[in-house]
Amino acid sequence: MLNSMLQTTDLFEENFYRAHGKKHASVKSSLGLPSQLEDKIDEEEKQKEDKKSEANIEIEKFKNNTLLGPLHAESQTSLDGKPNSMGRLYQSINNYKLVTSILDKHFQSSTNVFNRMINIFTEFYVEKYEQIWTNYTQNHSTTAQSEIYLNVNSAVSDLQQFIRILYDGLNVFYGLEKLKMGDIAAKESLFNRDNIINFLTSIVMNTSVFDHIFNLLRINDINTEDAFGKNLTFSCKKSPEDMGIPPEYCLNESTLEFYYGSVNAAFKILKQDEAKNHNKPSSKDLRENKQKVNFQDAEAFVDAVFAQSRKEGESELEYAKKLYKEPYIQCINNLKRIEEHRSPIHKMKTIVKTAELINASIHNFYKVFKIDKPVKLDADQTLSIFIYVVARAGVKTLATQIKLIEKFATNNVLNSISGYYATTLEACINCIINMEVPEADNQRNSREEFYDNIKHYLRTSDK
Repeated sequence: MLNSMLQTTDLFEENFYRAHGKKHASVKSSLGLPSQLEDKIDEEEKQKEDKKSEANIEIEKFKNNTLLGPLHAESQTSLDGKPNSMGRLYQSINNYKLVTSILDKHFQSSTNVFNRMINIFTEFYVEKYEQIWTNYTQNHSTTAQSEIYLNVNSAVSDLQQFIRILYDGLNVFYGLEKLKMGDIAAKESLFNRDNIINFLTSIVMNTSVFDHIFNLLRINDINTEDAFGKNLTFSCKKSPEDMGIPPEYCLNESTLEFYYGSVNAAFKILKQDEAKNHNKPSSKDLRENKQKVNFQDAEAFVDAVFAQSRKEGESELEYAKKLYKEPYIQCINNLKRIEEHRSPIHKMKTIVKTAELINASIHNFYKVFKIDKPVKLDADQTLSIFIYVVARAGVKTLATQIKLIEKFATNNVLNSISGYYATTLEACINCIINMEVPEADNQRNSREEFYDNIKHYLRTSDK
């Protein structure tokens, strides 16, 4: 199939030339193109010289330093004159992003060979599997579970195999295995198999293939989704205290009472402090300096992250009043965005950012309310906070979102800290599903019962 698709197209020779850095005429002759096609290519080349697209302008930078050649990182040294390994790593990452962005733009061309492959596969995939979800939704009770299981497994397997075929073809065509990425290329090349497969998965998922595979995965998780959605209606109304979060990390009146005795006492100190300090940076200053932040400085990182949450001209006191009424709102809003992404790797990044925002939210709250205490979350406390965030975010398809990640993210992602956080979200889903929701006419002790359920789950959970 791969060989039959690697036929000469309008841009085949052009892409080959740019990928391999060969002279235009010699490449045409080596490919043995028909004279009519050569004339057509020449004519289109003249037109492209007159008006080059933004993608072509970027690609021109690599005519003398092609994908098969080294991308030279700028010399970066520390103050003592020794090589700066962090600087080289950043340069390698930038090189990786630049090259993959060029490849992505290649793929967007309707005459690119890999674009053709993806389109042909998409047509095949949709035709083969689009009826399964329709039949399931219309004949739910009569569809055999074994038949559903086989169809879903077949759909997953077909997509996984195509992505790997696409990787093999891309590797041969662009010679990615030979790509050098600066001084650390030999040991830490970012153009490894897993990274490129994740990159290609993102591209393939950006088609109608995503809708079909996501719906098919939902069939296997439909019972989980139903149970999760039912308990979300109850759990999303619960406070941080209900979820078993200790008072020092509730980030609401409980935290202020824990450290100051009362909310009024906390704000009294803030008012006194505000009267003394008039030269602190405004929210506007923080936003303007966001790009200049040294993110190795934890305090500067928190300032940059939360600058956007402050309104223009909002004082520290006004911001504090808003902050304690919306615990972990940044985490909640971020997790909701998981549904916006089609790529498994971007869904995973959303989960990791949510985890980062949990710690950043606590640091920000402590800073705003002048709480000089270290933040040391243990596993149970982290899980409790995640349960609260998951419940408040209310993403009913979260189980399927995680399933998509597990099926199509590579091992280097799943075996990292990213995979740990994805597993943590699975634990949150199971916890909410297993909560005993009280009947509507028996709400008096619901808070105590819910809290007891949380504590029981935390004791019995593997996490």
